Amino acid sequence: MTTVTNSYIELRKYMDECQRHIKRVYVHTADHEGETSVERIRKVHLRRGFTDIGYHFVVRQDGEIQYGRPINDKGAGVKTDNRYTIHVCFAGDGDIERWTDAQVREGIELLITLCEEFELDADQVWGHKEFWTRRKQRHKKSCPGKMVPMGRVRDMIEEGLDMTMCGEFGETRVNGGEVLA
Repeated sequence: MTTVTNSYIELRKYMDECQRHIKRVYVHTADHEGETSVERIRKVHLRRGFTDIGYHFVVRQDGEIQYGRPINDKGAGVKTDNRYTIHVCFAGDGDIERWTDAQVREGIELLITLCEEFELDADQVWGHKEFWTRRKQRHKKSCPGKMVPMGRVRDMIEEGLDMTMCGEFGETRVNGGEVLA
């Protein structure tokens, strides 16, 4: 059964349960066009020999955030860098489609909340492929994809961490909480 978060207060309570020391957040896309869900990705990952879905969160195209792998469990999103990391997957194929407005709004808010909760800077949010490029190693994956500008993602996280406002999207949030009119 997939749990869906409808409030950032609930999300923060969930994150408070994490006993792991988190050093980085990885951003992924599902690598297939269109909508997806935790259940769908879990099935694919189980067929590939994983013990569960590799990601801790999935951001659907309508902005719904689903819980994946339990937050206290080491993720399975970057082969050699999972112990101190959280993995967030965005529905869609980042090589051929951009995130929806709802994914940008809710996904960036999730990333801001993760950074605040685990005391991370925006520079500690990496796209999957950046693990390899930062080590000057070649890798066949482009995840989170050519259509996902990680520099801009980090800029939006930084703006949110500095201002606690998402005015760019027509909404204001206080302390990463509920939307205020």
